[in-house]
Amino acid sequence: MLGLIRSFAMPAAARVTDLYVDANAAAGGNGSAGEPFQTIHDAVAAAGTPGSAIHIAEGTYTEPLNITIATNGVQLIGSTMLTRDAGGLATGGTTHAAVVCPAQPVPASGTLFEITGANVGVSGLVLDGGCSPQGGSSTGSMVVIDGASSGADGFVFANNVLAHSGGLIARLASGSITGNYIVNNSTGTYVFGWPAAWTGSRTVEFSGNRVTQNSLVGAIFNGSVDSLRAPAIPASGGTLTVEIAANDFRQNGGDPSVFPGNSPNTGLYFVLNDSLQSDPLQTAQIQASVHDNAFIDNSWYGVAVGQRIEPNKRLTGYAFSGEFDRNAYCGNGLQNAFIDLRHVPTSQGGGTQHFRFGRNTTITINTSNDPLTSGGFDLDDPQLDPDAHDYTNPTEHEPAGTPLGNLVVLNGTDVSNAQRITPGPTSITSCSTIAASSANVWLGLKNSDDIGTNFDLLAEVFKNGSLVGSGTLDSVPGGGSGFNNAVLRSIALPATIGVHANDTLTLQLSVRIAANVSGHRSGTARLWFNDAAADSLLAAIVNGSNAPFHILSGFALGPVPGGARTSLDVLVDKAVGGNPFKPFGQWSVKF
Repeated sequence: MLGLIRSFAMPAAARVTDLYVDANAAAGGNGSAGEPFQTIHDAVAAAGTPGSAIHIAEGTYTEPLNITIATNGVQLIGSTMLTRDAGGLATGGTTHAAVVCPAQPVPASGTLFEITGANVGVSGLVLDGGCSPQGGSSTGSMVVIDGASSGADGFVFANNVLAHSGGLIARLASGSITGNYIVNNSTGTYVFGWPAAWTGSRTVEFSGNRVTQNSLVGAIFNGSVDSLRAPAIPASGGTLTVEIAANDFRQNGGDPSVFPGNSPNTGLYFVLNDSLQSDPLQTAQIQASVHDNAFIDNSWYGVAVGQRIEPNKRLTGYAFSGEFDRNAYCGNGLQNAFIDLRHVPTSQGGGTQHFRFGRNTTITINTSNDPLTSGGFDLDDPQLDPDAHDYTNPTEHEPAGTPLGNLVVLNGTDVSNAQRITPGPTSITSCSTIAASSANVWLGLKNSDDIGTNFDLLAEVFKNGSLVGSGTLDSVPGGGSGFNNAVLRSIALPATIGVHANDTLTLQLSVRIAANVSGHRSGTARLWFNDAAADSLLAAIVNGSNAPFHILSGFALGPVPGGARTSLDVLVDKAVGGNPFKPFGQWSVKF
C-alpha cells in the first residue's frame, strides 16, 4: 500500500516559472513579484510552462467557473495556514487565508477548477462554494481532477479548506488528498476509479484529513466512472487502490431522525459500481487499506460498502478487498459498518430511486485491532433476488427469486446470504476519541546481580475487555537497581479508540527475557511509577488535545501523576514455560 505522507508536503516539482497573485494588486499586472496578477484565473492562463508555481497571497479572490489547469506540474500555492490540534488534524481555524469564491454558485454539473494536467498541486487555499457575491451555496464541486481524456496522475490536494459545495471529485487519476479540512459540503470527496484497460489501475492516498458535517457522505470511493462526466464505458475494468489513514470522519450525514432518508448518512462509503451508464457494465475492483481513522457521530454508519445498480442493469464480478486496522468507531447512529450488496438508502427503505442487488460480487474484509464488526454491523445480502427485472438490451424478463451468487467473507468466515438491518429513526450519542501513541515506562531491576539482563516489553490496550492496540519493544537492558538506575523505555502503541460514558480503557504491561539476544537466563524486572519523576504513562491525544494517562497506585489510570513513588516486580525465566510474557499488571480508567 501507499506510504503515509505525514508532513502533508507538496511534491518537489521542477519549477521553471514563478507567478504571483494578489487580490489587492492593481489590475493589469504581469505576474511578477512586483506586479502580481489580480486573479488566479489570469495566473493559470499565463502558466504555460510545465512546473510553473503560482503563489497566491492572503486575500479574497472571486473567480470565474471552469478554470482549466492543463499544463503539467503547475502548483497553486496559497498563503493559508491551517490551525491544527495536537494530533496534527486541522481544526477549522486559519491564518493568512487565501479565500477563493466562485463568481456565481457552482452548478451540479460544473466546477471552479478542472485539473487535466499531470502532477498538479493545490495547497494552502480556502475553497468556499458559499461565498459567491451572488449568494447561496454551490452544488457542484470546487475542484475536479479529471484523468479521463488525459493523464492527471500525480495530483496533490493538501492543506486546504474545502467547504459549502459538492466537494472534490477525482476520477481516473492517481494522487493524494492530505491534511485538509473538508466541511459542510454535500459529499466531501468523491474519488472514482474504473481504470480502463488503456489507462491502467489507479492509486489514491487519503490521509490526515478532518472530514466533518458533510450532509450526505464524508468521502466516497467509487470503483466505477463518475456518472455525470463519463466517457464511453471501457471494455474492462481495473483496480482502484486506496490508503485511507489517520483521518477524522465526524458528524457526516443528514438529520438521523428523518427516516427513511435519501442520503447514505455515512462517514466513508465504498461504492463498487454505478450503473447509470450502460448495460451491461464490466468488472472493476477496489482494494483498500483503512487504518488509524476515527469514525465518530456519523448519522447512520461509520463505514459502508455498497453498490448502486438500476433495476434493469446487469452487473457481475465486482470485488472489494479491505484491510481495517486500528480504527475507532463511536456514536454512529446505527452501527459501525454496513456491508450492503445494494445502495444504503434503498436497503434502509428510502431514497429517491430503488436500486437492485449486485450479482457475483465478492467482498472480503480483514480486521486487526479493529472493532469494525465486533460491535455489530448491518448486512444486506439475501441469497435470492427479491425483485423481477426487465432488461432492454436484449429484451429479457427475469423473475424474482433468481440466485444472486454474492460472497461476503469477514476474517476468513463466510457470512453471505443474510439480512440484518438496524431500523431507524436514531439519535446520536456523543463520544470521545483517544489516539494512543506509546506506553512510556520506567524499567529497572530488583537486584544489581541481574545487571546485563535483557528484556522484551509488551503493552496492550483494551476497551471494555477487547484488545484494541498493542506494541512490543524487544531486547532492552533493564538498567540497574534503584530508581536512579532505571531507564525510560517507550513502547510504540498505535491505537485509535472511541469511548462513550461508562466505557473502560485498560493498559496492560508485560515482560519476558529477551527472546533474540544472549544474556542472563532469568532476572527480576522492576516497573517504577506513580510520581512526577517515575511517571510511567500511556501517551495519548483525547479529542485533539494532549492528555496522557498516568499509571497510578491501585491499578488506576489518571490525568496527573500520583503521590509516592512505587514499583512492581516480575521474575521471568527463559527456561520456564516457553518464556511467555508475564504481566506487571493492568491499569484502568472508566469514562
